[in-house]
Amino acid sequence: MLDTRRPACWHDDPPYAKYDVGSGFDFEKWKENTMAKKCEICGKKPMVGNHVSHAHNVNKRRFNPNLQSVRALKEGRPKRMVVCTSCIKSGNVVKAP
Repeated sequence: MLDTRRPACWHDDPPYAKYDVGSGFDFEKWKENTMAKKCEICGKKPMVGNHVSHAHNVNKRRFNPNLQSVRALKEGRPKRMVVCTSCIKSGNVVKAP
C-alpha cells in the first residue's frame, strides 16, 4: 500500500512546500524575487552549444550572458537591476545618480 501522506521520492517535494500557507509566506513574491540569469532589459538568457575538442569530441556547454548588477532609473526611481553589458554599452540603461 502506498503512503499518500508523503511524496514518492524526496525530490518530488518542491523547495517551497516546507512553508505553510498560514505562516505568512508569500509564494508569488518569492517567485518574482528569485534571481534568473536573464537581462531585465532585453531578456537575453543563457544559450546552449557544444565544446568541441581538437579530436572533435563534442560535449554540451552553456553560454551565459555577461550580466552586471547596476543601479538604474526605472519609472523615474532608482532600482537595482541585473542587465547585460550590451544594454549598458548601447545606452538602453540610464544609470541612477
